[in-house]
Amino acid sequence: MLFERLYLISYFQQVKQKTQIIIALLLLGLLSSCSIERKLAREFVQSNNKGAVLIFSPEYVFKKSLKEEEIENPEQYTEDQLDSVLFYRSQFLQSLDDSIFLVKLVNQYIDDLKAFGFDIYTQDYIDLFMEKDTNSWVINMAQIEVEEYTYPYEFEEMVGYETYAVSIDLDALNCNAWFEINPVNKPERQKVLFATHYIMDDLYGQFRQNVLSGKVKFEYSIDSLYIKDIYEFAEVLGAEYAHYTLNYLMNKFIDEQIIDENYKPEYLQYDPASRQFYKDPEDGFEVME
Repeated sequence: MLFERLYLISYFQQVKQKTQIIIALLLLGLLSSCSIERKLAREFVQSNNKGAVLIFSPEYVFKKSLKEEEIENPEQYTEDQLDSVLFYRSQFLQSLDDSIFLVKLVNQYIDDLKAFGFDIYTQDYIDLFMEKDTNSWVINMAQIEVEEYTYPYEFEEMVGYETYAVSIDLDALNCNAWFEINPVNKPERQKVLFATHYIMDDLYGQFRQNVLSGKVKFEYSIDSLYIKDIYEFAEVLGAEYAHYTLNYLMNKFIDEQIIDENYKPEYLQYDPASRQFYKDPEDGFEVME
């Protein structure tokens, strides 16, 4: 019996040791893969010559109001008629200058890509771009769409032993963008990249209870959107799209450099402000097949 116990103890120790070795090897492989990814990402980011980029930008902005709830009997109109009525009753869209919005967005996009180390060419300089024999990309900012809508801001707070809730309508805008980013002289299946961002009124408020009457009231103020805020928003979008583009091309570079059938790419992000790398597949362009 003693011999059998010793044998079992020895056997389980061997199994434990083998398991620990396997886990260690798996972790080592994982760390090695992460290390290679980050090394390649750092190589790409630190390069001052990431290649030439030809940028095509749209000539106008698609604008659409989604405030159908403000129209009495909307069913009386055809779809085109309703779009026209909504547009001319919109708070921002009819005053939004396409040229100003696009110039601010595209210029910021170009400036940031240049700062990241890309050699930038606009559609007016196609001839110069075609002379480049370096790694080259064509970026088509295919469509920019701005949607105006009403956002129901809901706030809930406990006052005393009761919960109070309120809903306040805020003016809001969505900006949707579709990009196509394709390498030159490297045939591959074309993908459409999508990004969406929003801006809205800022609301500041809280429930207050009258000490004498005990009544509870929601007191608030709204910092409303103005056209100038939307133009500033365009510059923010240009910077964000440039960041998305940097990360997209960085991950393409990593995928091309790692030749391993078992390699499963994870979308790596680079934050220029902190100069740190992190993994977040939700932050960046959405790839639309």
